Amino acid sequence: MKFSRDFDPLGTSSWGGANNHWVTVFEQGTVQPGSSGSALYDMNHRIIGQLHGDQQNQGNYCTQRRGEYGKFDKSWIGGGTNTTRLSNWLDPNNTGATTINTTNVSQLPITITPVGNVIGYFTTNPQPQSGGSGSTQTPLANDTYQSFYVPRSSYVSMNFVVTSPTFPLYQWSTSSGNSSATGLSYGSSVQASAYGYSSVVKTIYLDAGSLCGTKRIGYTFNVVSLGWSFRIAASPNPTKDNLNIAIDVVDDKTGEVLTGKNYQKSSLKTSSTVFSLYEINSNQLVKQWKFEETDNMNYNIKFKGLKTGVYVLKMERDGQSATSKILFQ
Repeated sequence: MKFSRDFDPLGTSSWGGANNHWVTVFEQGTVQPGSSGSALYDMNHRIIGQLHGDQQNQGNYCTQRRGEYGKFDKSWIGGGTNTTRLSNWLDPNNTGATTINTTNVSQLPITITPVGNVIGYFTTNPQPQSGGSGSTQTPLANDTYQSFYVPRSSYVSMNFVVTSPTFPLYQWSTSSGNSSATGLSYGSSVQASAYGYSSVVKTIYLDAGSLCGTKRIGYTFNVVSLGWSFRIAASPNPTKDNLNIAIDVVDDKTGEVLTGKNYQKSSLKTSSTVFSLYEINSNQLVKQWKFEETDNMNYNIKFKGLKTGVYVLKMERDGQSATSKILFQ
């Protein structure tokens, strides 16, 4: 509740002086700790007092409805000096005005951040046996349903941090109910299906609030395993000193070449395309070429001084890989 309301006439109390406080007992809302100095408004939306506290403090702030507000007219005069009275600051020209209207709240920009700012990201780590390597970190949207398209059997980690918290209590949990934690940060993970085009859905809940109540935000993730793979073709093969490499995207079920067509791209985006050449028997790395982009589908690589024999060329991009045997003469 943004405003507490009292529908009865105000009372008067003495606190550090005679009859210098307004007393209110709210029918709607409470007096919360940390709200000292907040304004007391009359029916004309004008400030008539500022919260001092409650001399009869009950100790239970969820039911604390009584508050004592220093009278605004007393503060206007203060101790009679420039540093102790409001009149010097609110009527510096000594106009004699006794009231001024507040701004209509509907004209003010209002931003509600009930749990503070939640910063999230997901990191995808392909398994070694999938042929992928590396990882990527991508920001998460808040309070929404999100889909990630990742290599099959890879791991997706979701991590959250609450910055500028506005509530004292933060409880994290998952839809499966097998994980929970408290605090301003939380991490969880899910493994993608080993089957292409299959989904694994997980929801992470954040309950933020105080002893008086909580607000829940849900983050739902649909982790979809990609149903396609890269394929590379190298020519000439056999070769002596250079290779032209063509990369295709191939549907795993139908074998259809998807290159140049509209297909679901991977959410795992690396910054480079890497070609590695291995000796087939020893699996020893012989040469490596790295291109700082992941969009080209055709490459030319050159080399010298290789022994005659069979090698394996491996291409790595966006957490996936493809290989081809190369014969050098």
